Amino acid sequence: MERTERSGTVIYRKNKDLVETVSRDGVFAPVKGYVGITDPQTGNFPVSTGQKVTLFDYLNPDTDTLLVTNPDELERRYKAFMVTATKRLSKNWMLLASYVYSKARGNTDNVDFDAASDSGGANGAPSPFLDTPNSLVNAEGRLTHDQTHQMKLQGSYAIPKWGLLFSGNWTLYSGDTYTRRTTCLLTNDDGDPNTPLDCHSFPQGTVRYFAEPRGEHRLPTASEVNVRAEWSHSFKEALKLGIIVDVFNINNQGRATEAQARDGDNFGEISEANTPRNVQFGARLTF
Repeated sequence: MERTERSGTVIYRKNKDLVETVSRDGVFAPVKGYVGITDPQTGNFPVSTGQKVTLFDYLNPDTDTLLVTNPDELERRYKAFMVTATKRLSKNWMLLASYVYSKARGNTDNVDFDAASDSGGANGAPSPFLDTPNSLVNAEGRLTHDQTHQMKLQGSYAIPKWGLLFSGNWTLYSGDTYTRRTTCLLTNDDGDPNTPLDCHSFPQGTVRYFAEPRGEHRLPTASEVNVRAEWSHSFKEALKLGIIVDVFNINNQGRATEAQARDGDNFGEISEANTPRNVQFGARLTF
């Protein structure tokens, strides 16, 4: 008797005690100003977004000591609801379907970047992310892998008398998020109210920070179909040959997987894209 199994799962996860380097003896002078970016319409720079923020001059980076520790303020939160339905193998076919609705929030990201990133160094090592308080400006929000909707269909169908097995899977999920980063804090450093606002010069050098709450922009939704066809034949009791053909991204969907996040004329332009349709052949000999 055929039966479809259904289930629902609620998931909540919080990551704390994340490892980062923090300043022990840093001297930080607060600087209040407005977020300055390149105007998306005219290309003029700098223009104010109207958001007032406080950044910091780092006055002693050469004599400060950095500690590897677990900062209390860093955390990630993941909430999700998942439903699945499974039609187990019978009459030569099976099917699995699932849907996940989720939210990934926090003030430190959930992907591994290089050691110069804002979210952990290579292989989980500490990064310069929290070396100064400037990293926490607009840091709270949607994390990069905030895949709000995720749908999957996986199935297979066999024709035993011909030694054929067909299988495939379809996945649909929300695109990753990204956030504009700028180096301009609009201030009036000379104190003269008649002087136009200009980008503040930080003594520690370039300071790149979030110009908006984390995760304000989202990449395109992914919708991809992968299929496999396999023929197998037993020549002897212990000798079996299999020929396999895989087609990845059969619908040849093209989409951005990463976009330029630094402020400027090319903000939001595609910097990386998914792999187009490709075919892979394989053989398997079992003896």
